[in-house]
Amino acid sequence: MSEAIVSAIISSAAGLLGVLVGSYITIKNLKKDRSDKYLLAALDSKLKAHQEAYELACHLPSAAHKSENDNTHIQKCKEWYRKNCLYLEPDARLAFLNAIRDTSDYYLHLYEWKRTGDSTELEKKWSKIIGVKSIIEGNVSKPLLLPRDIKKEEYDFKGKVDKDKKKA
Repeated sequence: MSEAIVSAIISSAAGLLGVLVGSYITIKNLKKDRSDKYLLAALDSKLKAHQEAYELACHLPSAAHKSENDNTHIQKCKEWYRKNCLYLEPDARLAFLNAIRDTSDYYLHLYEWKRTGDSTELEKKWSKIIGVKSIIEGNVSKPLLLPRDIKKEEYDFKGKVDKDKKKA
């Protein structure tokens, strides 16, 4: 074979390799861009859910003091929770659900306190009802972790960070 043919084959192979590498990089970048757009949309939904939960939680103390027949705000909270709970962080989700439950039966503990003078349970319920806002606030101020930033081995089967593994 002549040197011109070998040179042409090498040039063609190099050109083909360049096209393949370029295509691979382009596809990789497109997948990353699409993934980032999806994650940003999910983070936006998560922030919106925390804001809505906070707004609903602001009205729970006044709802606790309404008559047992007027539970419109509690029903609104329950309906919102069913539709949006998965967007909340786990501790905010649990705190919000507990605050809804404690608000709905607060009047029972109020009657019990008036009857017996024991305010222990009433104070526990009230603490949860007014404390849910700070838990939601704390979740919003946490740094946001993207799934690709989380190492699977740092989490136990319940999705909580294993502190021993995180320290190592």
